[in-house]
Amino acid sequence: MVLTDHLITVTQFEQWIALPENAQRRLELFHGRIIEDVTTEEHSIIAANIYDALRAWVKQGPFGRVLFEVYHRSPDDEYTVVIPDVEFTRQARLLAVTRQGAVPQMPDLAVEVKSPGNTFIELREKALYYLKHGASEVWLVFPERQSVEVHNAGPVQVYQIADTLESPDLLPGFALPVTDIFSN
Repeated sequence: MVLTDHLITVTQFEQWIALPENAQRRLELFHGRIIEDVTTEEHSIIAANIYDALRAWVKQGPFGRVLFEVYHRSPDDEYTVVIPDVEFTRQARLLAVTRQGAVPQMPDLAVEVKSPGNTFIELREKALYYLKHGASEVWLVFPERQSVEVHNAGPVQVYQIADTLESPDLLPGFALPVTDIFSN
């Protein structure tokens, strides 16, 4: 749901989300418009399943950092702040921990789980934004289809419920059966 009818900058957005009445809301700034995303229990379960799998993998070596719902912005865009549902950043690209405001770079992997208020077009536009601004890969997760679209420099790949999601260049040794993503 779009909440603004005029363009908002990152600085204005950060002031807006700091207001007490916005503390519990999931808000993003996309191309200057504040958007509220209302998630569901199903959305949270799916995101947690992916986070848990990535977190277990990260603990096997010094691969990087996995996070859950953290604000990110690109230094070259004053009108967008996004919140991947789950993300991974390689060890070599980790910045000092951000204590205030959005992380000033995109993660290497951004995962977006479709919420009821999202459209397929919006999510694919967001995937392109992540890739254009520094992400290596984006996973778009579609609960109603029980599938995952993987966007990167190559052609889009679609993983179905019987497939195993892998990304050997970005996540060496990581494998996640798609069925595990959608398990309760």
